[in-house]
Amino acid sequence: LRELSLALWKFQKALEELGVDDKVATFTSSDFGRTIGNNGDGTDHAWSTINLVMSKSAGTTFNGGKFYGDLPNLTMGGSDDIRDGGKGRFVPKLSVEQMHSTLCSWFCVPDADIATLFPNLPNFKSGA
Repeated sequence: LRELSLALWKFQKALEELGVDDKVATFTSSDFGRTIGNNGDGTDHAWSTINLVMSKSAGTTFNGGKFYGDLPNLTMGGSDDIRDGGKGRFVPKLSVEQMHSTLCSWFCVPDADIATLFPNLPNFKSGA
């Protein structure tokens, strides 16, 4: 994580030097995750993952420095661990579609197109 942090910091500083830091949103995204528990050969496929968004403003009011969504109880076999005998498989509480649709809004994608791009969006809470 230190390497990622330094790389993002350097990238942000370069954006500032170029004078475009208020015009760029940097984000990572994946709908691929791994279980917490080891299966003997590593870990199994899962859903939950962490996504990062970094922006000075990107043309919108960006409420940074916060976590969005709810972190699950990461106890193996705990209340948020599902299926497979408690191997650390968690269902995400915030969809990547919620994050992506918000980013599309920042880039002025029309609402009708967002609905087409993310047909599952109505299945999730708004306010991502």
